[in-house]
Order: sequence, then C-alpha cells, then structure tokens
Amino acid sequence: MKLQLMRDVRVESIDGETIVLDRVGATLHRVSGDAAEALDLVSHGIDLVDVPDHLAPAMTELLDSGVVVSSDWSRRKLLKS
Repeated sequence: MKLQLMRDVRVESIDGETIVLDRVGATLHRVSGDAAEALDLVSHGIDLVDVPDHLAPAMTELLDSGVVVSSDWSRRKLLKS
C-alpha cells in the first residue's frame, strides 16, 4: 500500500522546516523532525509497509492532518507495520 500527498499540493523545505503548500502557495501544514522525514518518504512514493517503526507516529500525524492520503489506510495497519 502506498501513501501519497493530498492532491494539488507541493512540499518545500525552508530553514529546516518542511512546508506543505497548496497550488497558490498558501501554507497548509508545517512539520519538522520525524514528521518531515516521514513526509519526505511519502513524497518519494514509499510503501506504507516500508515505513521505519520510529516514523509510525509521524505518519499518523500526517494522515490525521490530511496532508497524506491512502485509499486503504487504517491506523491499526500503520501501527502493525
């Protein structure tokens, strides 16, 4: 299963912070640390089952915020991976 960025968004890294922008450049979400690392994996098309264990909470944060989506996602599957 793959996670992907929400439609019509782009990811930019500025001053150690990762920012998700909509198509007109408005900031939708800001992340740093593990969440920025997780977002980088998602933007490169990582499979959910390949997410390192230490990034599971960050992936949950991104999914809960709506920044990333998966048609076949459940928190239970994420935490069991």
